[in-house]
This record gives sequence, structure tokens and C-alpha cells, in this order.
Amino acid sequence: MKKKLKPRMDSKKKEPFGALYRDGEVYSQEAPKVYDHDFSSLQTGLVVPHGIYDIVQNKAFINLNSSKDTADFVYDSLLFWWQRVRFNTQMPTIC
Repeated sequence: MKKKLKPRMDSKKKEPFGALYRDGEVYSQEAPKVYDHDFSSLQTGLVVPHGIYDIVQNKAFINLNSSKDTADFVYDSLLFWWQRVRFNTQMPTIC
């Protein structure tokens, strides 16, 4: 019996990257110096997360990009995921 894939794709909110304040805890010897506001002029870039999740195999693949969330990025992410899945399983079918 062939394994079947049921992939789900999603792209989440773009996150500013840089020495900007974030809620949460940091585990380090000393607190990092960060700006207390996240103005776009203070950020050094954007991180765009794109996820593909297979609900049958309960496996996820996350791809991070530092440019825009474009169709090329989605295509490249899906292609890279498919190449990894295809070589790690016995040619699954997509339904």
C-alpha cells in the first residue's frame, strides 16, 4: 500500500529581525542590549516563515526566508519539501 500525503501550506506573519525587544525569557549570562521599540528603521531585515505540514504522517517542514513572501518563495519551499519527502519515502502519492 502506498503512503499518501496530505500537505497543508501556510505562511505566517513576517517578523522584524534585529536587536529589538521581544516578550519572553532569554537564557544567557547577561541580558542582551536591545531597542525598546520595534520601529522599522531599527530592524536589520524581515524573516518570513513558511510551513508545510503533512497531517497523515504528522510531520512539519519550516522554511525561513529573508526576502518577500512571493510566489517564487512558496514554489521553492514546496519543491525543496517535495524533494526531501520523495527521497525519504517510497514515492508517496498526493491526494
